[in-house]
Amino acid sequence: MRKLTLTCTEQEKITLEQLATQHPKEYFRIRGKALIALINGELIPDIARVLDCNPNSIREWVHLWNKLGLTGILKSRKGGAPAKLTECLIKIAVEIAMKEPMSLAQIAAYVHEVRPDAPTFSLDRLGVRLREKGLSYKRTRHSLKKKKSG
Repeated sequence: MRKLTLTCTEQEKITLEQLATQHPKEYFRIRGKALIALINGELIPDIARVLDCNPNSIREWVHLWNKLGLTGILKSRKGGAPAKLTECLIKIAVEIAMKEPMSLAQIAAYVHEVRPDAPTFSLDRLGVRLREKGLSYKRTRHSLKKKKSG
């Protein structure tokens, strides 16, 4: 069985100790505690049992530490479903929006025409992503507003 080693300097050990006690997120504190225990010679299964986490998670944290240092440990978890409105679809929407004025529904229809395999997405989300790219859309009025007389 191969022994997993954790390489760190004295200053990095101090940083890990501060991470284990002072970080506002609990899962980062657990990571720091696990790595400190490993530096102190504890075994991974024992650390996992005490901290109530998976031993494979600790092994992954060690690999991240050895590869990226503190940055690897502070990498946050990413959850949720993948985005339906990808950068490729946004690029198509921006290109057509720059060519001629269209409503969001027309832009969405054009995106689906160009990419029939594209998943259905919300017009609100499309509007948000177009505003992020510097384009602004407001609902236009197709009839004149009538003033009340008298």
